[in-house]
Amino acid sequence: MDKVNVDIIFPCERSQEPRWWAEIMSILLNEEKEGIASINHIFYFPSGVPDARKNAVIMDNRQLKVDVNRNKGAIDFMRSESEWAVWLDTDVVPPQGFITDLLNTKRKWVSGIYHLKSEPYVPVAYLRVDNGRYMPIENYRYGELIQVDAVGFGCTLIHKSVYQDIYDQTKLLIFPDGSVRLVHESDIHESIKRKARNRNTGKSMNVIHNIEAEGLYGNNFISPVNMIDKSNYPEPYPFYALTYNRTEDLYFCEIAEKCGHKPYVDTAIQCKHLDHSVIEYGDFANERRKRQYEAAEVTNT
Repeated sequence: MDKVNVDIIFPCERSQEPRWWAEIMSILLNEEKEGIASINHIFYFPSGVPDARKNAVIMDNRQLKVDVNRNKGAIDFMRSESEWAVWLDTDVVPPQGFITDLLNTKRKWVSGIYHLKSEPYVPVAYLRVDNGRYMPIENYRYGELIQVDAVGFGCTLIHKSVYQDIYDQTKLLIFPDGSVRLVHESDIHESIKRKARNRNTGKSMNVIHNIEAEGLYGNNFISPVNMIDKSNYPEPYPFYALTYNRTEDLYFCEIAEKCGHKPYVDTAIQCKHLDHSVIEYGDFANERRKRQYEAAEVTNT
């Protein structure tokens, strides 16, 4: 069987535990030897923002944030000849053979499953509920392949076409505060040239567009913005962004869905989540049983 070229992307913390490097290198070497994946490139981007506090500013340096590192990794992958990328966080340890197993699902975007480090250790995979927020898939059965609305990127296989479709179908809008957002072209309803007044200085300013577009959770926003020519935008392209105190991977999942892509989770690929201790499926299962027992006790009283 022909090997499949895969790039590995690590948007890292500034330092990693030695046990993580030892385990992950063993897994990747075994994949190269025994699996169907051939590791083409490894991209490594050190970050100052730990996984558990992605929204914190450390050293007040924007370039150290994890969304910037993910965007650098995405651009390097887009330039690569590989068709597939595997994202791995530096506190997530997947099982042996996980890349082959993810490829064998025949899905363009699929993740292994890992659990939060704090009780009740819920899965980092979510379904959207009626109010636009997200709930973890707590009642999954081991071994299911489930389509979800959002996943973490701690152990994720994704095809290059997902990024290409996002690039082709989105517009880049820059807001007065300097932030840049991707908006799907179908969600931009009107564009009007006008003048506006800068709220900070009180001075009149020229505004190229006044855009009405779909906002988060189905709300519209109307704001004076500039629409950026993508061909002149300095790389990396903002596929990921920390917005509204939410993680960068959730932002990606929402814009990808607008472009026709939703992730799957293979619950047979159970990853360890490293903290001071190792958090894995058994911790979550024990907590789930405890909550079910407590709920039954309440019902019977």
